[in-house]
Amino acid sequence: MNILIVEDELLISEDIATKLKKADYEIVGQVETGEEALEIVNEKEPDLIIMDIHLNGNLDGIETAAKIKEHHNLPIIYLTDDSRSETLKRAGKTDPENYLVKPFMENQLHAAIELAFQHSSQNQSKGSLEQEYYRLDQSIFVRDKERFLRINVEDIIYMQAARSYCEIVTKEKTFTISENLNSVSINFQDAFFVKIHRSYVINMKKITGFEGNMVYLNDERLSISKAYRDDFFRRLRVLK
Repeated sequence: MNILIVEDELLISEDIATKLKKADYEIVGQVETGEEALEIVNEKEPDLIIMDIHLNGNLDGIETAAKIKEHHNLPIIYLTDDSRSETLKRAGKTDPENYLVKPFMENQLHAAIELAFQHSSQNQSKGSLEQEYYRLDQSIFVRDKERFLRINVEDIIYMQAARSYCEIVTKEKTFTISENLNSVSINFQDAFFVKIHRSYVINMKKITGFEGNMVYLNDERLSISKAYRDDFFRRLRVLK
């Protein structure tokens, strides 16, 4: 998940970045002004923006968010120490995913991000023919050029992040979806899918072995990151 931090207080910006990197998020930029934020959004297309309401420069956070929303459907979490009703009313018009009131705890930051991604994914799934995949019981329909192909969920070997896209890998074909890995993987909350890395969600039924921090899925070999290692091994029955 690629996150842009828009915060004009350097210490707060660095603190947020440190917490997010520790949780395996990717920071695509740390900027102080709305103008800089607009440039980064157009250049790097982050998956989520953490935006301070009061910023240096000609644009405040709310004005910046409004300009972003004109061309990008990105979830935004506002940071604020301003609880005045008129400020919150202005902010609400930009349809933010969440608010964090300064000062906030690390667990509040992570919870706000997870809720933002879940809510964003649910909103995207309400789209109709513009969607690129549809879930039906144990099958999924995935867009392949001009038509949708039906594949069994159990035939998915793994899903991989590819910047703001997601690749769904099966034995026969790899499908590229123009949504991020987190948005897609929320639709695969089955017991046999597990995240092993910020870039990989794997089908546990396809595991053929593991060694150290590597897991084998037939001919594929993927790395298990430290952040997800414990959860992964809790799901395995291992005899030594």
